[in-house]
Amino acid sequence: MKFIENPSLRRLSEDLAGITTTAYKIDARIEAWSCKSAGADKKLHKTIENQFQAEIAKSPTDSMEVMISDRNAEIEQIQMLGTSPFGPLVEPSSRRTFVYLISLLNAAFTDYDFSDVQPHQFNKELNIQVIMSSINSTLAGVMPGGSDEFCARLWNVLELEMCVTKECDVYSYIPDIDCDPFNEDGQVWSFNYFFFNKRLKRIVFFQTRAFNKMSNSIGGYEDDSEYVVDSYDLMMTIFSTKRHERSVSTIANTGALDMSDKNVPQQMLELDDEEGNDTSSVSSQDLDNNTSSEDLEESSEDEEQEEPKLKYQRLGSSVSDILRKDAASCMTVHSKFLALGTHWGVVYILDFNGNEIKRFASHSTTINELSVDTAGEYIASCSDDGRVVINSLYGTDTIEYEHQRPVYAIALDPDFSKKTTRSFAIGGKSGHLIMNSKGWFGRRDNNIHSGEGPIYSIKWCQSLIAWANDMGVKIFDCDSGQRITYIDRPKGSPRPDLYHCQLCWESPTSLLIGWADSVKIGSIKERSPAATTTGDPSSALPDRYVQITSMFQTDYNISGIAPFGEYLILLAYLDDEETDDRRGSRTQGLRPEFRIINRNNKEISSDALTIHGFEQYKANHYRLGFMSEESLFYVVSPRDIVVARPRDLDDHVAWLMERKRYEAALRVAEQSEALLRVHKLVDIGEKYIDELLTSNQSEKAAEMCTRILRKDPVLWSKWVYNFVRAGQLRAIVDYIPIGEIPSRFSGDSREISARPTLNETVYETILGTFLASSDPKDHGKFLSLIGEWPPNIYNPKTIIRPLKEKHTQSPVLLDALAKLYTYAKKYDKTLHILLQLKRPNAFETIEQYDLFDSIRDKVHLLMDYDPKRAVQMLVSHTERVPIAEVVDQLRGYPLMLHNYLHALFEKDPHIGQTYHEMQVALYAEYNYEFLMTFLKQSNYWALERAYQVCADKKYYPEMVYILGRMGKVKQALQLLIENIADVKKAIEFIEPQNDDELWEDLIDYSMKNPRFVSGLLEHIGAYVDPVRLIKRIPIGMEVIGLRDRIVKIISDYNLQMSLRCKRILKQDCVDLALKLNKQNRRPVRVEVEQKCAVCDDSIIGGNKDIVVFRCRHLYHQGCLRTTEGDVASISSHVRQSGLVGEVHCSICQAQTKRTKAASISRATRKIGPSVSNPGQPPR
Repeated sequence: MKFIENPSLRRLSEDLAGITTTAYKIDARIEAWSCKSAGADKKLHKTIENQFQAEIAKSPTDSMEVMISDRNAEIEQIQMLGTSPFGPLVEPSSRRTFVYLISLLNAAFTDYDFSDVQPHQFNKELNIQVIMSSINSTLAGVMPGGSDEFCARLWNVLELEMCVTKECDVYSYIPDIDCDPFNEDGQVWSFNYFFFNKRLKRIVFFQTRAFNKMSNSIGGYEDDSEYVVDSYDLMMTIFSTKRHERSVSTIANTGALDMSDKNVPQQMLELDDEEGNDTSSVSSQDLDNNTSSEDLEESSEDEEQEEPKLKYQRLGSSVSDILRKDAASCMTVHSKFLALGTHWGVVYILDFNGNEIKRFASHSTTINELSVDTAGEYIASCSDDGRVVINSLYGTDTIEYEHQRPVYAIALDPDFSKKTTRSFAIGGKSGHLIMNSKGWFGRRDNNIHSGEGPIYSIKWCQSLIAWANDMGVKIFDCDSGQRITYIDRPKGSPRPDLYHCQLCWESPTSLLIGWADSVKIGSIKERSPAATTTGDPSSALPDRYVQITSMFQTDYNISGIAPFGEYLILLAYLDDEETDDRRGSRTQGLRPEFRIINRNNKEISSDALTIHGFEQYKANHYRLGFMSEESLFYVVSPRDIVVARPRDLDDHVAWLMERKRYEAALRVAEQSEALLRVHKLVDIGEKYIDELLTSNQSEKAAEMCTRILRKDPVLWSKWVYNFVRAGQLRAIVDYIPIGEIPSRFSGDSREISARPTLNETVYETILGTFLASSDPKDHGKFLSLIGEWPPNIYNPKTIIRPLKEKHTQSPVLLDALAKLYTYAKKYDKTLHILLQLKRPNAFETIEQYDLFDSIRDKVHLLMDYDPKRAVQMLVSHTERVPIAEVVDQLRGYPLMLHNYLHALFEKDPHIGQTYHEMQVALYAEYNYEFLMTFLKQSNYWALERAYQVCADKKYYPEMVYILGRMGKVKQALQLLIENIADVKKAIEFIEPQNDDELWEDLIDYSMKNPRFVSGLLEHIGAYVDPVRLIKRIPIGMEVIGLRDRIVKIISDYNLQMSLRCKRILKQDCVDLALKLNKQNRRPVRVEVEQKCAVCDDSIIGGNKDIVVFRCRHLYHQGCLRTTEGDVASISSHVRQSGLVGEVHCSICQAQTKRTKAASISRATRKIGPSVSNPGQPPR
């Protein structure tokens, strides 16, 4: 170990060491030491390691004992592996801490050799707040003007230098009385603490001693064989202990119990667990760099430990004050209160919080036993002064009994308050078991038994009294007045006065006996009537007898016994029987142990208790009281009262959490959340999340958040920031609640509608964190969140500002910015980015948000993005996006301009007439196929300019058309013949002109080219007299296909003649039809005197309809019959209905028939006989 010079600690030591009061002078050391091993330290470490390894190697592999070496004596077994203050001593890290403290003591006190110090001589202080409170309280009593300023400075320095409240393990040293470096003449009190920081590998040693001006020697027990002292000697022994006593009364209550139960102590102090429950592993990086090569590597994980069955706490409040001035000698527990007897002869009635309710100063010396009746109305006490006092707890009644000899045991009748006899039984040094009862003539004694030595224990249950003397245990039945059994003292047991017999009625039929190292369980049985009935009444057997159902030996002595369900509780006392001859020190006790065993002596659990001053106590100094209803057990020693009780669900959860088994703790809490009183599910879960996050299991930690944080927005905000600080935001972001998502963000909002919405700052922080990252993956996540999160949970403007400041050209961030602009209702900026990035939803955005006004200056972006859709949109909304503005923006992009104007022309040839002249050049450049169509459909272009454009491009058909529009038909015809050389097109050009001169020109031009002559011969026949052409053909010109051409001309000529004849006939038919129609529409005159051709009645008159034919024959409608023989009905409404058949004039029809018959007859005579019947001979 190496001393570290620290000015702050030196000043604190000087300030504290300079204090002098009227009664005390203070000496103090506050020093910092490095754990860097020197030569002597390495040698010590190596020696201890070798001794440990040698002992472990020869021990069974499943042994639970750890061996420590003593250089001057043989290695002895000192304690269980799991009960070391430093943790399991099989772990190198635990042994290393032990060596560090020994090395520091050797370095700090050079006149002493601490190599033989054993681990149990150190205490591990589990609660730093308790230590701080104890030191503050102690210093407050010796510092003039108070210690607040000094203590504040002290803890600030220690926190700055050592992080004492968060990172330090605190130990104290309990030296041997005969080899105590802290004990000097005149010393009144002292304390020492070691603050060990594993990370810094430093230890701060803090020692303070108070000296009196007069020296008081401290006596001990001179004779262990007769361990009987008076109350004054015991008190002096307790209060002159050589180490500092932490004041229990000054420590704040830990509040570990639920006070809804009246039987659970409220003001209890947590019992320091000095048995090594701290099993946290130490990584190799915590080892000193200069550690010798012989040092063992530390284990990477803890040994699996079994969970304790009980938990322990010191009883505080008034008990602390009582035991500061007095010493406890006995205690009894009732369901309503606690009763404590002291060495100064006072009986204290306490509540379960340790608060004093009442006291009875009934004796002048040590109270040996207390007894309370079942109703809890009377309490009896007995003492070494020979007096027995029974006090009423709710009245003023007092019964005093003088025995003249020390009384060691007393038992009240369980029904003492109900019965008039008011019986009680006592026993003591006289060896008489006396029952005192009230009768008609006063109280009288009944000597039940005597002559077998002092009686140290009496227990009364219903009608049975059990007591123990030097010979054994007897039971007396009050109902029958008989002693029903005798159970002898175990053979080979030590003297009864050294180890008192412990009796406990488990039930009216079961008695537990613990004596020295023996346990017996007796069961009360009823005898059969036949066995109890004999001829001689004097020889009749008792109605009951005792059967020993279980009996076994232990490897320890028993200071108390009590039932615990199907198990037994034993308060075990262990002697350190070896004596150090070199120092001549006497035998000292070890820590008492609280053991749970079954009825066959199989150990279930064992806990060593840190009782103040345990080194000086013998077995008889401990008492065990219990309350079976609540399974509360009270371990009483002169200076301490420790309460043990079964561990509940909260304790189970705490045990799991101490070992970082958070998953198991969480599972227990979820299954039984309503039963937890101390722990909360969310607190357990938060610690689990923190552990996962610390151990780089961020994904699992994030998953646990939804399970633990549920709907608490405050907790969600807290843990989001924790993940941000840990750099694990990506892990939790997908689990963060975002409230109810609108339908456009989620198809089913019912599932998440119950999720809370956090403060918008949380969401903005998340987005800002991803945005500030340089990782492209984080930018992708940023965009994803912008798209997934509804914009109402954060302020988009807050995110837009830093995003714009990045001046990024990243498509991912620009997409995010576009979404944010949309959320902020800045749709024009959204559109600009969409067009810039050529995103497919740009046009939908324009239509959805009516952004046509916004695109008036973005025509080029729109056209560059998607020309086809852009043209469709611009042409469809010319009223919102004027044509002129579009044309102006596209002048530098002629192809885009052409596409736009072309679409505009197809929609309406007149709407863009201003730009038709421009379009001629555009069509000539980009769409020649449509140029002729455009020239023919548009009248808004200049002929000369258009002709020049076409001439530059040598577009001859268009030039011909334009020349024709200009009236320059001969020039056009010349182009057709010379440049195009297409006879057919030339003929088509001339034909509509209806100009013979052009035909002559064509023929003239053709005579120079035989190929043209052949073409004219083929096509001109339909337009011009072929003779004109044939006559003009020069003699000797060879015309290809002349014969075929002439045949075709003749054929075309004949065809033309036929077509003209057909046209004439058609015209004649039309003229005759018109004439007939005109004649048929002329009116017919009807005279009044004319008559019906059928009935010969006057045609006019009456109500009959008239039918008039063009042959001027007249008929009544009813007289006229149709060709089918039905009566004609030709009224207007009938005719219009179309139901009338063909109507004929009867006269004319008959005449026609006769004419036809006559014609047939004449024809028959000319031809010959009829051949209608060939089989008949001619007439």
